[in-house]
Amino acid sequence: MSSRAGEVDAAEVSLPPGTRLRVAGASDATALAEVFVSSWRGGYAGVVAPEVLEALEVGRIAEWLAPLVTAEATTTSVVEAADGSLLAFCRFGTDRDEPGTGQIYALYVDPAHQRRGLASALLQHAIASLSGQGCSKLALWVFAANERAQRLYRRFGFVPDGTGRVEDAYGAPEIRMVLRLRRPALHAGGAASPALEVVVGADHFLADPALGRLRGYLEELVEEGFPPSISLAVVGREGPVLECFGGNACVVGEVVPTTIGTRYDLASLTKLVCTVTLVLAASQRGELALSDPVRRLLPSYPNPATTLRHLLTHTAGLVDHRPFFATLEGREQIEAAVYQEAACAAPTGAVRYSDLGFMLLGWALERLHGAPLDELFTSLVAGPLGLDRTGFRPAVDRHEVAATELDGDQRLGPGLVWGEVHDGNAFALKGVAGHAGLFAPLEDLSRYVAGLLDPGGTPVLDARSIAEMGTRQAGTGDDVRGIGWRLFPRQWGSWPADTIWHTGFTGTSLLVSPSRGVGVVLLTNAVHPVRRLEEQAGVRARIHRLLAEAFA
Repeated sequence: MSSRAGEVDAAEVSLPPGTRLRVAGASDATALAEVFVSSWRGGYAGVVAPEVLEALEVGRIAEWLAPLVTAEATTTSVVEAADGSLLAFCRFGTDRDEPGTGQIYALYVDPAHQRRGLASALLQHAIASLSGQGCSKLALWVFAANERAQRLYRRFGFVPDGTGRVEDAYGAPEIRMVLRLRRPALHAGGAASPALEVVVGADHFLADPALGRLRGYLEELVEEGFPPSISLAVVGREGPVLECFGGNACVVGEVVPTTIGTRYDLASLTKLVCTVTLVLAASQRGELALSDPVRRLLPSYPNPATTLRHLLTHTAGLVDHRPFFATLEGREQIEAAVYQEAACAAPTGAVRYSDLGFMLLGWALERLHGAPLDELFTSLVAGPLGLDRTGFRPAVDRHEVAATELDGDQRLGPGLVWGEVHDGNAFALKGVAGHAGLFAPLEDLSRYVAGLLDPGGTPVLDARSIAEMGTRQAGTGDDVRGIGWRLFPRQWGSWPADTIWHTGFTGTSLLVSPSRGVGVVLLTNAVHPVRRLEEQAGVRARIHRLLAEAFA
């Protein structure tokens, strides 16, 4: 790529409307310096000393940047608005001292234009450019206290390599993060298996023999290619203490390696993260009571004795599933069919797991708030909790999403489900339903779980609501229910009695053990390219048994 100013091919990135990507020239030095200074002053308070920020001058920064912008060894790409104002820039190049390695030297967005995807677009562009120049590894330096930037880089697969430094000019610790752009070795099945990546928040954590065995088992899974993609986080009250990811997000048609930011179809975890959370939050605000008849919010519901609690605990007597998508079209027809099923159902106190009950809860929430379920989740749950990349119908390149089933039974025709919800009924409901449809990466679910472990630290659910999730409501044996959650994961090892858990059909699961102060987020696409449900259950169980041993 030329280092001269001019528009570049931005086909590989997604930019907001009214912006364009181009290469900077010497005449941009002052505008670059203005973005640099505003970014530092807007985002580095508490990261570097106040006197460092006060000493920044646009003129001096422009003099420093001018020769760097025109240097042959580097490229500076900028995003500018339609009026020509510069919004963000990224400077990157190859490392002459370390052949095959690319460096990202700077990435800054004007504070007034942050949270628009500009940093992600520039980073994606830099990665693509350096990869095209033959780099097998990329590196960058980030302040150790700059957690927001580190989250961005981790979403793209960058991990700390253990190197640190403190530059005299800034006086603040920095860490080096790297991204490996290796060509995965192909195995007999034709699918590649990149090595397991491990990010450890506490160095002592993997010293436990059980966790050493866990790492070995995860490496074995990645090497064998099942599940194709796997991401695991062990979470404490302060956040993740261990993160692992590996394998491939897709192995059909093209091989797409997993990154720590890969988004997974959560399947039935939608019931918990979205629907249960919204219902309990509404209960806290006095907008509903769990003892309310379903008819209060859905007047067409046929049974006056059925309450919201019955739906939440799977005790409404509803069938587990019906393939409505196979014969019906649209919300109106499907909702009428669910009511017809409900006419034959009555609450008996017995547990009968049902997607239909949570479809109804989703519609009840929409009726209560007068807004679509996906908007409710974004405004009332994802926004307050900082789940920036969790939601329905992910509007991202599908390479950022783990593929699911090929030629399965959740569509009317053959093909690979990738980038859209796997569940057929949720798909027929345009991707948004109370029982399925959420997509999320490891980081966001770790944040959600950490909030459940630290009730005082979440702005959405209070301690009483979180406790009610784990209070026994119904069921016996291996199927005991709280509010939405399952209790007593007997097949998953020796966990305390207050442990709550749930699984998703696609290969996902959550476990929260308040008394041990630990949660587990396991995300896989184990139905890709075909279902192997018994093996999927065995993988889940063994991972959690190893973790139970470590925390016993």
